[in-house]
Amino acid sequence: MIRFIKTLSNNLYRLIIVKIGERIVELRKKNGWLENDLAKQVHASKKAIANYERDEVPPSIEAAKKIADAFEVSFDQLVG
Repeated sequence: MIRFIKTLSNNLYRLIIVKIGERIVELRKKNGWLENDLAKQVHASKKAIANYERDEVPPSIEAAKKIADAFEVSFDQLVG
């Protein structure tokens, strides 16, 4: 049972992270920003933003909050 819950939890986490990556791209393009523009807004590297968008590395909660603030959306709107 514990193994099932852990697997379910990991799968839900991946779904949320994928949604964040897609949403970041959507919002960035809507604002007419390049990855570098967003990186400057949130004090991150362009590589970090690219990794978030491609779902290679999930943003930390702190980074996700900064991204939401940069786009002037709530954290909840960013994650879906």
